[in-house]
Amino acid sequence: MINESFDLGLVAFLALLLSPVLFVIFGQVTVRKLRKNRQTKDVLGMEFVSGSGITGVAQTFSIPRSWARKLDEKSRGYAPGVIANSDLLYEHTTIFDRFLARLFYWWVVFSVITMFIAMAIES
Repeated sequence: MINESFDLGLVAFLALLLSPVLFVIFGQVTVRKLRKNRQTKDVLGMEFVSGSGITGVAQTFSIPRSWARKLDEKSRGYAPGVIANSDLLYEHTTIFDRFLARLFYWWVVFSVITMFIAMAIES
């Protein structure tokens, strides 16, 4: 049992090492471009903690587009600007930007879930 948790923990650790690299690349390539654009500067969503805006934009590209639109509609009524506007973001990004967002977001989700599973197996 210890070998399985060690192997899974090693995979999760290696995944966690790559996550910050993808975070920086996505932030520099895509989010920086969106922040410089006047149309998309104010629709990236609220940044509660430094860097959370990057994760919010990545999440907008990673969830199904119909869900993102539904979240946009619901947030406009009670808290405008909290969630990134998916329609404008899709207009001003390329396929590579969206691929990078999905890669980053799901890589982080995979690494965190794998870490929790490894901790559960260990205990």
